[in-house]
Amino acid sequence: MQRFNQEEYETWRRFTRKNLLLSALVNLVFNTCYPYFNFRDLNAVSLFHGNFCYARFILPMAFLLPLLITFDIMKKAMALAEERGEVLVLPADSSKYKLIFRAAAVNGTVTLTAVVCCMLAVHLSLPENYHFDGRLLSVLMGSLAGILAMYFTFGAIRKVRSLSAQ
Repeated sequence: MQRFNQEEYETWRRFTRKNLLLSALVNLVFNTCYPYFNFRDLNAVSLFHGNFCYARFILPMAFLLPLLITFDIMKKAMALAEERGEVLVLPADSSKYKLIFRAAAVNGTVTLTAVVCCMLAVHLSLPENYHFDGRLLSVLMGSLAGILAMYFTFGAIRKVRSLSAQ
């Protein structure tokens, strides 16, 4: 583990706090409201069937949210590290943007796969034509988006900090 001076620690702490609050709150609010206002019947929402099913909202979010947050935060963190004069040690076979895109794509794909597996397990364990409450699913999706936003914000910053060589 590297030792950082107080000024550097405070800079990274402010950067982390600002980006964490921004991404978590925006995703929490947007991903709660978007499905809530778009479900036709809030009392009868299915996971995979119909035009207004839950999968229509959560699957794109499960892929795009980690991909975009990882890409954006890693790019900003690398810019901050370079601005502060830190040298980033990249793997020999990749450039800065190739590393960022690879990490973002892996995060998005793994999250999408996990969400699909969980949804299939729930779908297969429930009786046919079972419907959920749309309000509950909206809150669940918003909460998941907020948690994922926090996790991938911390993960992206941690990845860039581990590339920093001093």
